[in-house]
Amino acid sequence: KQDNLDIIVVVFGADTKSIRTTDSANLINYIFSNYTAIRLKNLIETKYDEYTFYVLPYKYIDKASGLVSSYCSFEDIPEIYPIKNELLDSITVSIEENTISLPIQKDQVLAKINVLSGSAFLYNIDILSDSYIDKKKPFDYLLFFFFEYKNFYKI
Repeated sequence: KQDNLDIIVVVFGADTKSIRTTDSANLINYIFSNYTAIRLKNLIETKYDEYTFYVLPYKYIDKASGLVSSYCSFEDIPEIYPIKNELLDSITVSIEENTISLPIQKDQVLAKINVLSGSAFLYNIDILSDSYIDKKKPFDYLLFFFFEYKNFYKI
């Protein structure tokens, strides 16, 4: 264990304990000098928070009967992810939005969070709809007019 990176080395085919020990030490030194552990879960949670605070509340869906809310399942995301040192500067976390049309089903995929290293895919997770949202019905328009009527003619 070094920093946040835990490794297990298994060497097969070594004739003696001395060779196994030398090979194990060489592998351990190689890994610790060429790899760094990144906090993958934190990167994804930060990007999800940006999406829920800066994108989703301002996403207008014509004729939606309610506001879109979302969730992500963070339980399966590894806390720590090893990556080669030379690829550290090329890590990007982006959101790929899906086209949303009504009705929106509960657990429908709204977007994906993608983690890339250069053009190589590392990890992705779905952002899902938290509830069912239907199209507005004529009664919804009537209620809107009734409750907002006083604002239309306010002087």
